[in-house]
Amino acid sequence: MKLVKNLRWAAIALGILGGGTSALACVVTPDSILTEGQTLQLVADCTNAAVNPDVADDRVDTINWKMSIGTGAAETVTGDVTLAQTVAKKIYFTTPVGLTSSGTGEYTFSVSGTYIGGGIFSTADPAKVVVKPASAAVALALGVNSPTPINALCGSANGTSVQTMPTGTAQCNPGKGSLAISGPNSFTWSCLSLNGGSEANCFAYRGNMYTVTATDNGSANGNVTPTSQSVNGGQSATVNAINVTTGYNTSWTSTCGGTASGTSFTTGAVNANCTVTATFSTAPSPVNGACGSSNGTTLSAAPTTNLCSTGNVSTVTTGTTAYSWSCTGSNGGSTASCSATRTASTPAPVSSTDDPLIGGGLWVPPNMTNRTVADQSGYSTDKFSYVPGCLNGAFTSASTSGCALKSSFEGQINGVPYSATIGSGKQLVLRYKTPATLSTITKNIKARGYDGGNVGVSMRVWLSADPTATYDSVPTACKQTSTTNPTIYTGTTATYCQLQPNTVYYYGIEVDAVGNYRFQIDERGADFL
Repeated sequence: MKLVKNLRWAAIALGILGGGTSALACVVTPDSILTEGQTLQLVADCTNAAVNPDVADDRVDTINWKMSIGTGAAETVTGDVTLAQTVAKKIYFTTPVGLTSSGTGEYTFSVSGTYIGGGIFSTADPAKVVVKPASAAVALALGVNSPTPINALCGSANGTSVQTMPTGTAQCNPGKGSLAISGPNSFTWSCLSLNGGSEANCFAYRGNMYTVTATDNGSANGNVTPTSQSVNGGQSATVNAINVTTGYNTSWTSTCGGTASGTSFTTGAVNANCTVTATFSTAPSPVNGACGSSNGTTLSAAPTTNLCSTGNVSTVTTGTTAYSWSCTGSNGGSTASCSATRTASTPAPVSSTDDPLIGGGLWVPPNMTNRTVADQSGYSTDKFSYVPGCLNGAFTSASTSGCALKSSFEGQINGVPYSATIGSGKQLVLRYKTPATLSTITKNIKARGYDGGNVGVSMRVWLSADPTATYDSVPTACKQTSTTNPTIYTGTTATYCQLQPNTVYYYGIEVDAVGNYRFQIDERGADFL
């Protein structure tokens, strides 16, 4: 019996179980075969005992684990913990190392104990653990065969809704249930394996199964399926409409909430029996979209009226030569595409000979009253142009008071009052000049929100030495459209927008819609003075 002293133990209480007044009998599981050095958890299950927890004399006072080796007498395990009023506990048995053919590898475990009133109880079904030696020769001498591992699996109750903790094959199949926990919303348990197989972790909803009934109210123009289904509490159900008569639409009502998607309906979380009803009705006639009287006209500004005679109008977009929009039909009707020719504005207020050049303020190229040219932000340290609230860089930092949120700027050209507007064809162009020597390193100039965020509007930007250039007329590398941070990269190769030294360049900005804007042009990484 010296082998007992080499075993390592840990005893843990699992909780209080009660009921009844009959004698207590415990079952210890599982029977197992292990290899030298492996550890096994054994559980004493005394739940079959009918103990009355309200009567002091019927309460369990002590439980002790006992172990016998081979055919020897059972001995109380040294170091075991005795816990009052506990009828279930577990221990961990670590198998010894170094078995010989003259030794034994068979251990039997049981429990015994007493009631507070003095009665005693014992194990009805002990557990037998056979230790398989690592040496095949020793195993042969002891007559120990290697069993086939059996993996534990969750039983039929796993993943379902139940009122009480599952038992038997509903809990584990195969395997033995262990570590059962009854939570407020669910039951969880483990399934112990046999012969060294894998274990399983299982759960079940703590609640009811509810019935979702679907009906079409006897309609001859469609049916629903399934007409009845069981749903775990808190889950949803889906109902489908089938055999719907051509030309009929499906609408849904539900006493358990939910959303429709075409001919399907998915309920909300089901917490009571409920009904889903499908109604089939004649579909409304399709209405085709049709262009209004602004279609086909010639306009100097984007149209805002007479866009559609029927249908829903889209946003008007401004192109180089035309304004375009669409009229969307309803009830499956078609969509009409509409446009108006975009014409040049009235002559410019000043001629090209009045160009004040860099540092002179605002300028309007000839025959382009839709375009205002403004100087860069000067030689400020932060190198930002804040527009349109600060068209010519009067303020060198993002200021909600200094750079007002607006779409126009009132200034002067050669002493004459002038109002610059951006949006729907009205363009702002910032003017820069490159140094005498250009770096071979790739640079960039970009637009972004005045506070460093996205510009938040569909914006077209371009870069050209021609003050009258348009977005469509410049090379691809010299333009970009974006709602985030439209950026143009400059460099000395054709991959980038190529610049020349000591040359004035114009950075064009255009947005489609009229609105209040306040964004900044980041010049810090550019090739400009």
